[in-house]
Amino acid sequence: MALKLINPKLRFDGWEPSGVFRRPKDVRTASELRASVEAWSRTVPEVKQILPELKNLKKSHLGLVADTIELSQKKATSWKDVDLRNVSKDGIFAPLDYLMYLYPRLAKTNTSALDFTKEVIDNAGQITSKFYLRDAVDLQFLTMKNTEKNFKAGVPVVESMAKYALNAPANGRAEFAKQEEFVELVLSILDENANVKKIPFLKDILKRVSNGGLGVFDIDKFLSDKTPVKLIKANIPNLDNALNHCYSFGKRLDVNEQLAKKLGDDSIAELPYNI
Repeated sequence: MALKLINPKLRFDGWEPSGVFRRPKDVRTASELRASVEAWSRTVPEVKQILPELKNLKKSHLGLVADTIELSQKKATSWKDVDLRNVSKDGIFAPLDYLMYLYPRLAKTNTSALDFTKEVIDNAGQITSKFYLRDAVDLQFLTMKNTEKNFKAGVPVVESMAKYALNAPANGRAEFAKQEEFVELVLSILDENANVKKIPFLKDILKRVSNGGLGVFDIDKFLSDKTPVKLIKANIPNLDNALNHCYSFGKRLDVNEQLAKKLGDDSIAELPYNI
């Protein structure tokens, strides 16, 4: 007999810090997740369309469905928020309604896009997760062709991407500037010119290069240029020393050039501090 719930089992109770936030593991069972989505459908009309598909979704993707619905119903604890129920000024579709339509289709055609999206929700906090979901619909990047390998390679990099974008100094930027930068990173790894074999290296590079700090890093250039993967792998461990050198002399580091240096070249790819 299928489990029935009067109220959905929630995952986002209480306050959470802004910015990067590693969410505790989702401990709801598959039965609880299906029952939660069914409970949501009684008060959220957009959810009804996905009910026949729930039996075909694996547990992690059921969790993504439940998380998406809950985020759409939850008001942010900060002064800014993202609306997932209504069409944005730049959009065509209402995000929640469209995602309930799209998720079962991606489960058949691009499961890595779902895994990546789940990883965003698990690492990026509520505001950034909602911003990402809205832009996923407005920009249609979950349905971009030939991106399954990109999404798959990007899953282990999501946390580093989130920290790079969301921990950067605000410096008077627009209210969603950090969230916009995170989505731009996502679009970078999905670009048709991106070398999928280079995406995993972003995890270690972004850990070392703080956004707005001493390292100047062009991610699009890194992913699309001809620098051999073997050379990048050899040069990543030297980034710390290069960054420390630049700090000591009031310089900034051209990270792309540093990663492209030939083996045995001990020079530092310095830039003037004020560029």
